[in-house]
Amino acid sequence: MLIFSVWPMLLSVAFMVVVPLCATGRIKSNPIVGIRWASLRTSEVAWQTGHRAAMPATYVGGVLAILAGIGFEFVPNSGIAGPLVSFAFLLIGFGVASAAALRAVR
Repeated sequence: MLIFSVWPMLLSVAFMVVVPLCATGRIKSNPIVGIRWASLRTSEVAWQTGHRAAMPATYVGGVLAILAGIGFEFVPNSGIAGPLVSFAFLLIGFGVASAAALRAVR
């Protein structure tokens, strides 16, 4: 099950790296990387403001996803529960981060 637990953890790390890079302007508004809501892509200020607002939830969701992925590796017979819980934390964290980004831009 280790291989299934690694994917959500890698995605969590990727989100925790990309969102701050977008918030600081090192990654400019683009159609590929970052939170790509139309309202965030109207200007560089909106892009950075939205990503800055998304950072706390991104970190919380990412850290919880990583901890769940690691933690379930030590639970005997946990099966697919670890990766599912890890993905759930990742998706919830990114959903909350996305909502915070939209709220900050409005």
